[in-house]
Amino acid sequence: DPITFYPSPGTLKTYVLPKVENVRVETGFEEGNVISPYYDPMIAKIIVHEATREKCIEVLSDYLKLVQIEGVKTNIPFLIYTLSSPEFIAGNISTNLASTLAKRMKDENKLTK
Repeated sequence: DPITFYPSPGTLKTYVLPKVENVRVETGFEEGNVISPYYDPMIAKIIVHEATREKCIEVLSDYLKLVQIEGVKTNIPFLIYTLSSPEFIAGNISTNLASTLAKRMKDENKLTK
């Protein structure tokens, strides 16, 4: 779930994680798999390697816009929102950032998926 980060059980009707240079994806799932309600909500880990933090943020944001997942809720909209937030870009991060941005996203009606 994009805000609570609780598991979103269901069948991965669409699960497309494109291959992109300097982006490594680790997952144990494929299209058609069932996500159990007892499973950790993280179904994939995406790692970007670039020369600068700014370039990593840009590449990761662009990559997340290419990912196609249907059948379960994801936090992709939240991740994209976070990557574009002034706090994250400036490196002003804390343990409160996720809850602050989730509330802001909800207030701005930017919740999708």
